[in-house]
Amino acid sequence: MWSSVKEQITDGTSGLAPNGGAIALVVGTSSKGGALPLALGKKSDIADVFGYGEMPNRLKAMQKTMADVSVLGLGTEGDIMGVISAVETIGSINITLAGAPLCASKVKCEVYTEGNIGQAELKISISGDLEKEEVLLIPEDGIIVLEDIGLTALVPLETDYTGNCSWSWETTAPKSSFEVLEKAIKEALEIYTPEFVFIAQSVDADFVKSLGVLGEGLFEDHKPVLFLTETDLDESLSYEEAVAEKQVEFAKIDARFVSVVCMPKADVSVVGLCAGHITKARVNQSIGATNHFSIYDYQFPMAWTNVQSRALDESRFITLRTYAGLNNLFWSSGRTMASDKSDYRFIEVVRTVFKAIRLARRASLPYIQAPGDEVGLQNLLAEVRNAIEGMISSSPRELDDYDVDLPAGQDVVNNGVRLDISLFGIPIIRKILLNFMFRYTNKDA
Repeated sequence: MWSSVKEQITDGTSGLAPNGGAIALVVGTSSKGGALPLALGKKSDIADVFGYGEMPNRLKAMQKTMADVSVLGLGTEGDIMGVISAVETIGSINITLAGAPLCASKVKCEVYTEGNIGQAELKISISGDLEKEEVLLIPEDGIIVLEDIGLTALVPLETDYTGNCSWSWETTAPKSSFEVLEKAIKEALEIYTPEFVFIAQSVDADFVKSLGVLGEGLFEDHKPVLFLTETDLDESLSYEEAVAEKQVEFAKIDARFVSVVCMPKADVSVVGLCAGHITKARVNQSIGATNHFSIYDYQFPMAWTNVQSRALDESRFITLRTYAGLNNLFWSSGRTMASDKSDYRFIEVVRTVFKAIRLARRASLPYIQAPGDEVGLQNLLAEVRNAIEGMISSSPRELDDYDVDLPAGQDVVNNGVRLDISLFGIPIIRKILLNFMFRYTNKDA
């Protein structure tokens, strides 16, 4: 018999690690950073460590809302290249672009000093993941290297550059394929035990489906983690059409260990703000709690209302909403992509159960190959109970109650030992009904 400690969770009927290291692993592409995870905190200089790009952009937003904890940043290969848009030209001079974009950017290039090649200067303004403005002399060979964003511009040699000439274009950032991210995550989880993995790029339904399979596999491999990521709305559609498109795309996804944020794009990363609040929340605390997790750094864009947010929430996305009578924005809920029949449809349930699993597993491991007599079994039972007891004795409590039972009549020699563990969660108030009645006092004449 191969000695082991295995975990199993029962899903479908409500009845419901300790982690001194990094609480989250953040993975994605960046202009800097190697293949090793780097520890970061709330005050770390993200640009100095990772430069700019998909992952640094979200990490900066995460720092706005995160607790004073440690997270790990891991740069991954951008094997899916970014895209360079067509160049919008003002004037009669055309330029050619080449290269592999390093980040999402909007670039405007205009003549700053008129003249010929070797005399004329161009003003380059870059916005997006990288904010930069500089003046460059057009070299004799007509090749302008925009190293910061990974591009090269080829300009005509025999022409005069006048003040009415300008060019503008956009780039999208490179992304990592699921295969690249999966490899990086698995390697990191051989060493670290984060509570959740933050995929710092926009993904589609097929990617989330694969993440769901990965999450189930990691659970079976005793490495339970929650995945957090985001999906983009189609900006070419109206908000109603874009939301409806997402509802159809994700309708058949069933991934109880994956949460997906969906909101219109903005200067600040919404999913980054969400990741930060997860680090701040207790394992059994909903990020939708209005007295703890308000959002100050994002505003609804024009034409976006709670109508769109509610449609996304009902489709199991994490989104932002308003409440009449309250300022600021709030998370609709900490939803996962589990089905509506699953016990694990909320982040706080997943995190609470995963913490109990880590505690019970750690308490059980010293009993591998230990004596299986009555004394040994009772010692094992006591250790597991004592480990989970900490989730009740903590302040605030993380569990309302628990039960650890050692079923009688087990064949310990041939089958090992099974403990049945029931976790009783602390309910979350998700709806409040204020039932008002107006009456006049009845008084006898």
